[in-house]
Amino acid sequence: MANWIKALLILTGVCALIILLDTAGDIFDATLNRLADSVPATRASTSASSELWGVVDNPIRSYIARTPPASAALPPTRSGS
Repeated sequence: MANWIKALLILTGVCALIILLDTAGDIFDATLNRLADSVPATRASTSASSELWGVVDNPIRSYIARTPPASAALPPTRSGS
């Protein structure tokens, strides 16, 4: 068999493998999206609740909402000297 035919067959096989891996990735992504959509939504005040930042931001916001402001505990200060 000629070398160019072997190269063509190898290239065709590599292209077919790339297409199959891309399709498998799309199927995996669709499966994960369906799983994420089936989980009930949590109550959140930001649009980033489903992203990584929401994992950090939401507990901080709920802590701030529960905690009274620090300025309420401070005594009033006199203005002037």
